Amino acid sequence: MQRYVLTERGKLLIAMLIMLVLFLTSLILVIWLFTRDSAPENTFNGSSDIPQNNISFSSSEPSPDIPYDSPQVSSSGETSEPLSPDSSLAGPIAFDFDAGLLTFLFTPDSQTAVDEDSVSKIGELLKSPKNERGAKIAVEIPQLSDDDTALITAAIIDAFEVYNIPLSSVVFFVYQPEPNLKTFAISISFR
Repeated sequence: MQRYVLTERGKLLIAMLIMLVLFLTSLILVIWLFTRDSAPENTFNGSSDIPQNNISFSSSEPSPDIPYDSPQVSSSGETSEPLSPDSSLAGPIAFDFDAGLLTFLFTPDSQTAVDEDSVSKIGELLKSPKNERGAKIAVEIPQLSDDDTALITAAIIDAFEVYNIPLSSVVFFVYQPEPNLKTFAISISFR
């Protein structure tokens, strides 16, 4: 039987191959980590990513577009609960075609569907230049009870079904509404 012995040249060649494999592996790992850290994230952690057209959901001051009743003061000087906006309010309060933003009002206590004006504006919004290929439709809804949340999301999904928008294209985000409100702002934009 014949035994093979590695020469110095063979040992050097094997060492170079091992170093090349290790170098390529580490290079691929570094590139992967670098691109993963610099790639845009698909998770959104707040409403600051959506242009608001000067509408703030967390502002303590009411929007000038929404008429609010002032708190009632009793004869003893105590302020009662602030009243919510008129529950008959519904429809678009902000629309920016170029920015791809629509904000409308919804009252879960008196509505089961999105009003016709808002559904019509959703159709216009879908033609916005911000609705690019692969864009997701971001819908901001208030954090409410499970029943009210289910009612709002079902109404919004029904409004999108009018335009044959699949549910997979819609992403819901939740914001904390002001206390004691009955009518809430719903924002739709593209991401």
